[in-house]
Amino acid sequence: LLVVTKFFLLGLFMYLFLRKIKVDFWPVFIGSLVYMLCGFNTVWLLWPHTLVMVLAPLYFLGLEQLLLTPTLKQSMWTGLVVAGMLLAGFPAVAGYMFYAGGLFVAMRCYQLWKVQKDPAILKKQLGYFVLSFIFGLLLSAIQLLPTLEYYKFIDISYRSTQALLALPASSLWQIIFPHYWGNPALHNWEGAVNFNETTGYIGIVAFVFLLVGIARGIQKKYFLPVFFGGVALLALSAVYHIGPLLDLIHFLPIFNSSSNTRLLALFGFFG
Repeated sequence: LLVVTKFFLLGLFMYLFLRKIKVDFWPVFIGSLVYMLCGFNTVWLLWPHTLVMVLAPLYFLGLEQLLLTPTLKQSMWTGLVVAGMLLAGFPAVAGYMFYAGGLFVAMRCYQLWKVQKDPAILKKQLGYFVLSFIFGLLLSAIQLLPTLEYYKFIDISYRSTQALLALPASSLWQIIFPHYWGNPALHNWEGAVNFNETTGYIGIVAFVFLLVGIARGIQKKYFLPVFFGGVALLALSAVYHIGPLLDLIHFLPIFNSSSNTRLLALFGFFG
């Protein structure tokens, strides 16, 4: 039941989010299907990673609604989702989504500012966004505070050495061919790294749509697909250490204590 429910909610919540940002039905249908069955969500299905991924589209839906109607009630609803992501059991993926959420809010505030040009509305949007995160922290404090206390008695300094780890270029094939190097379940795995860590599969069709969407978005000056595709490609650049991005972000909280190859979660979401 847990497995089936995860798959169902992954697709449903992504569908609701994409419809909220006024995407047409068939792109929404394809996007929801790709997200539901993407490599990251499939290989980590029985792990806490995917509990965070289930709530991620609901979080972005809440952010969109919060920016359109910045009220205390909406801020509290969004904070409830934040708390759920923090309590889901995998803080690294939750942290990646919160960073991406900040970028999303900045992008949408800029778009809405060009229409409204009202400083008072902008202050309300940003104020309620910050309040939603504070509210989420307070709700999850029942778990976060004991966890912070527990950290005093364990040594996780070794994880800082993982902050600059990157996947080999050979595993890029798994974005469109997940079993290119075999599969451990079939006892023919020949990849350089753990199968779960390298599977960023979204499929050939979705990857082509990603690139076309960016190109058409630039051509038509429609910023939303450019933003989504750009974040997906930036996530890939960090995972494979292509360019300077990983060097620039590896010292930030969450990034400085995680195996950032799991930014494939962002690629699965925004791709």
